[in-house]
Amino acid sequence: MKKNAIVLILALTLLIGIMPQTAFAATDAQTSAANTLYALGLFKGVSTNTDGTPVFALDKTLTRQEALVMLVRLLGVEEYVLENDWAHNFTDVDAWADKYVGFAYENDLAKGFSETTFGGKQATTAKQFITFTLRALGYSDADGDFTFQTANEFSNELKITNTTYGSTFSRGDAAVISYNALK
Repeated sequence: MKKNAIVLILALTLLIGIMPQTAFAATDAQTSAANTLYALGLFKGVSTNTDGTPVFALDKTLTRQEALVMLVRLLGVEEYVLENDWAHNFTDVDAWADKYVGFAYENDLAKGFSETTFGGKQATTAKQFITFTLRALGYSDADGDFTFQTANEFSNELKITNTTYGSTFSRGDAAVISYNALK
């Protein structure tokens, strides 16, 4: 009996020890999407490995301003965005993200929480990223194609997504949505 209890405790200890690493590990679809987008010049890593390959950090959550950087790259207009000035009234956007947020705001791809608050450092939700993506594809929540509340269901119909996301949304999730949006 004691032997079984010890084996059970050891098994649970091993399982708990590996859970944090596997619970948030990137899926094959996320890795494949990130690699394809990277090869197209539409996705970048957060750093590079010693061998020069990108570190995508696919399990990392992304902020709203990081999401717009990804969106601008997906649209293939990053150079254009950085060469021009864009207006917005948001006071909570980091200087490095200013042009990305301004471009998205001026082109009705993203909205703030108020006239002066964008929430740039807040984690992006799946609904927010899907809404940004749908708007970039020409769909409108203002004209009734979808609503913010139905964005995920609408993107499922379009085969951009095939799931309903929970409370966590990662760079890997954004890579898969971006890849599917290109298809």
